[in-house]
Amino acid sequence: MNLREITIPDNITNIGMYAFGYCTNLKVTLSARTPPNLGEFAFSHASTLAIYVPCGTIDIYKKTTTWKTHSEYIKYAPSPYKITLNVNNIKYGSISLSETGRNKCNDRASITAEPKEGCYFLQWSDGYKYKTRGINITCDTTFIAEFDINKYNVDFVDWNDSLLLTQQVNYGNTAIPPQDPVREGYVFTGWDKDFSSVKEDMTITATYKVLDALNNLLFKQNLEEILANSETRIYTLQGIEVTNMRERLPQGTYIFRLGDKVGKAVIR
Repeated sequence: MNLREITIPDNITNIGMYAFGYCTNLKVTLSARTPPNLGEFAFSHASTLAIYVPCGTIDIYKKTTTWKTHSEYIKYAPSPYKITLNVNNIKYGSISLSETGRNKCNDRASITAEPKEGCYFLQWSDGYKYKTRGINITCDTTFIAEFDINKYNVDFVDWNDSLLLTQQVNYGNTAIPPQDPVREGYVFTGWDKDFSSVKEDMTITATYKVLDALNNLLFKQNLEEILANSETRIYTLQGIEVTNMRERLPQGTYIFRLGDKVGKAVIR
């Protein structure tokens, strides 16, 4: 009968000659921290051999006269315990696992919480605050890393720095602007910064054009074409948008904006 696996207790001090001769796919687990005496030809013609020794003893076994001829097969046994690594949100981060410890045994490991761009590590589920931690693997264990995403304050302000809207925006998200502000004698033209991907605290200021300065910026289309174009935006001289009244505008002078073209026209 071909022996495949055996555990040798620590009270065994001698392994006889040819003890495991001609065994294939043999796994030998030794419990003794002091290497037992190994008889000549103990592993004669044994193939696919693995010799597992206690944590911290690998150098002792490899230097012992009767064992060093088998040093290439001497290693630490894989841990019988399961480590489960989870995160509270896979979009925010992950966990890396590496073998560590003074003796580099498989019953010790190091895990590191790795936040993704724009995110940060909060803590482990047991309250431990540092991203990297050493762990002793003595039983099946679950570790959960808790992450969150960076949030930034975005303030929309008017020309005089009066606050129009403030909001908190997640990293990389788009801020939502307030309704177009109104300024007497001016037409609103947009905002002074791009806020489509927020990655820092921002103050965004409304921009305007002076109405009196637009007199010479005339459209080359006639007024009927301008009014019929759904992209045309219409303002009073006080800067109040009345685009939704295009079909029933009262008589008066209005500002028309189509793309980058701006001009005055009189409705009679």
